[in-house]
Amino acid sequence: MSGSKPRIRRPVLLLLVYGVFLALVGITATAQAAMVSAHFSTATLNDVVGSDAATIRAFVTRISMSTISTRRVRARRRHSSRTWSSNSAR
Repeated sequence: MSGSKPRIRRPVLLLLVYGVFLALVGITATAQAAMVSAHFSTATLNDVVGSDAATIRAFVTRISMSTISTRRVRARRRHSSRTWSSNSAR
């Protein structure tokens, strides 16, 4: 055996630890990407809903104010027409 080459063993444990480490890094990166995606989607949806709510609130306020103003004008006209008709009947 003096003339044969020494046999080099592969570091099986090192390859096993390296593979587990890569799997752990891959799982962690996937979980982080999923969490960031969910957070971004939630933030976007909240922003859109908030914007829509503000638009609807402004529209309803404007409509209700014009309706209230119109009703007040109609009530005043009715009141004044009644007053005029009751005054002219006397």
